[in-house]
Amino acid sequence: MRIESAAAARGIGVAWKAFLLGPIFRSQGWNARIACAFASEPWLPAFVRAVYDANFARDEDISTPAVIARCLASAGQRPDALLAAAESEASKAKLRAQAEEAMRLGLFGAPSFVVGHELFWGNDRLETALAWQAAQGAGRG
Repeated sequence: MRIESAAAARGIGVAWKAFLLGPIFRSQGWNARIACAFASEPWLPAFVRAVYDANFARDEDISTPAVIARCLASAGQRPDALLAAAESEASKAKLRAQAEEAMRLGLFGAPSFVVGHELFWGNDRLETALAWQAAQGAGRG
């Protein structure tokens, strides 16, 4: 919820990348395509915050289209077209590819922050990840 403001305060950009925790958990012995399909859209951070709020603050089932539609609407978007696009095979393939990349990088939970080849996991590591990025050269995150 706070990554954008914390990164902006240091002049660091944020690249949002959705991934599936399910395959990662299964690979360790243990299905959010909207965020993947529309990762470069300026409204995506507002949508992600709305999903987090729905899930963690209101305990809503974010796997249901109705909840995701409300989150999209709260981010100023028209849900029907975006939900349909997220169901496309191209969107599904993109999310699978990002999940594979997340496993390749060694991600095991969320939130995870990757700076270069360094992995930082957890909300309490955000400042450390930003400091690491700042030391590497601001804005190249």
